[in-house]
Amino acid sequence: MTMVAPAMSALAPWPPTESWSGGTTAALLRQSICQLSPLEGTPVALMHAQNLAQALDQLIAIVMTLRSPTAGWPADVVLTPALLAPYISEEVWNVLDRLAQDAPGLGLGASSAAAILPIPSLIPRLLWMLASSGYEVMHLVEGGRATVRRAGEPGTVSVVRLVPVLTLTTAQETYALDLVTQADPSPSLWLPPETTLSLLDHDLDGSWISVETLTSGVLEVVAQAQPLLYEVLTTGRRVEALCPFQSWQPATLRLHLYLADMGVQGTGSTSAAALETLPRLSQESLPQENGTSTAFTLDDFASTLMEEAAPSTEGILGDWLTFQDAGWVQRFLYGHARRVLIQGLPQLCQGEEDASEDEREIGCTTLAYHATQGIDGPKALFKHTFVRAPVLVADLWPRFRWYLAQSSERVMQLMGGLPVQVLSPGRGWQQGILSLRPLMQLVTGSKTWIIDLGSGRLLPTLPLVLPGDAVVETTQAGDWANHQTIAALLALVDQDLAQHAPAMVELPQGTAVHLRDLAVEEDAPTVWLTLQWCFTWAYGGYRT
Repeated sequence: MTMVAPAMSALAPWPPTESWSGGTTAALLRQSICQLSPLEGTPVALMHAQNLAQALDQLIAIVMTLRSPTAGWPADVVLTPALLAPYISEEVWNVLDRLAQDAPGLGLGASSAAAILPIPSLIPRLLWMLASSGYEVMHLVEGGRATVRRAGEPGTVSVVRLVPVLTLTTAQETYALDLVTQADPSPSLWLPPETTLSLLDHDLDGSWISVETLTSGVLEVVAQAQPLLYEVLTTGRRVEALCPFQSWQPATLRLHLYLADMGVQGTGSTSAAALETLPRLSQESLPQENGTSTAFTLDDFASTLMEEAAPSTEGILGDWLTFQDAGWVQRFLYGHARRVLIQGLPQLCQGEEDASEDEREIGCTTLAYHATQGIDGPKALFKHTFVRAPVLVADLWPRFRWYLAQSSERVMQLMGGLPVQVLSPGRGWQQGILSLRPLMQLVTGSKTWIIDLGSGRLLPTLPLVLPGDAVVETTQAGDWANHQTIAALLALVDQDLAQHAPAMVELPQGTAVHLRDLAVEEDAPTVWLTLQWCFTWAYGGYRT
């Protein structure tokens, strides 16, 4: 029993064959409603099933041991789930037995009841599911620098962006919008599949790769980390849709992925066409309907990436950092593998009724294989092993930023900033932007560096934070944010991180690292790395 379909079947057609009418479809989609079963994230109930969690950890441990470079597999043997299965049969059946016992109480295998949802309410969920599937995926959706080489032309440096296009197809028409800009798609900017590029930002693999191969890699990562989103990317979701001036009708809701050349060259010039489609980075410039701002989008989160780091940070960003606590490194990697494995368990339960024992075993083995692919699989773009080798500080902070944001849609939304009203003790109501600020500190006996993970900037001191008893009010998030104290919001963030990024929750207490400047011959002292998060307030254009 295979858990995912071949990734290539999900590739968007080229040339694009959709027949949406430019200038009208995005506006109509933003006013449409559909009835469908909710797109849930990581099954939280599985996180609290202690016996199942222990069985999962045992399975992950043996798979990672067998897939490690020291396991003894012949160099010319390509490890597959079928080859792995005989060595992990006991652990697999331990998981399957625990799953069978716990599934009824956890509601696994049961389909969620359909709900009536406005299309705009799906946008933040779809964007978070896409961005949380992989660090490189989020970076591509936000937009990053790459050398683009078209057939017969020399390579040019541009900003490329992964464009997620949501379509609603009825019997008569196809409507589409770009999830990031929430505007009509711009096919003229999309790169043909055979175009090759080399990614330049941070520690992304700089080797030449075709657009088709890169998109296929994104789909494979989504298939493992967010299988429900993979369904929307391949077959789509059958829904009942209600569009303005139309009747309820059956339709297909589907997401497509393209790669766009935004036309921003290395000189910093931007073409007029690209300017019209670049993500809007401020709350005020987001599309509006009837005077009300639309829901949070990934642009809000991307806006935390400001201009290039100031020269004062270049020294520390250019240093090499090595984690010294092997136990923390193991917990970090196990936590990632566990989450990917848990994502696939509901599908495993749904397919068990008609599956033979052999199919159930190979299905669970395949899940475990994919869960560890980004840790001990073949060398590739999408990897999570930066904690096991020396890493540039300049490459560490954006990855830490992603590991926090992928923990929950709520955390990403708060990191991107929310327009709110705040009532602090002793002051009146004030309007502004509330932001969750993650801060990484590197501490020696004589010096402390504070790096803002939102921008990579070195801060001279800790920022002024909102007091825990201040109350915030917003209409741009779920009920969790309405009339909450800052202390309550921090507790919700801590809860999300504890469930989905437990190794990161250990970092406020700190972990030992080694920091090395290659330009200096003597060894640097051991450094203590800590990670903290707090809420700050931007009022009148000034962030505190």
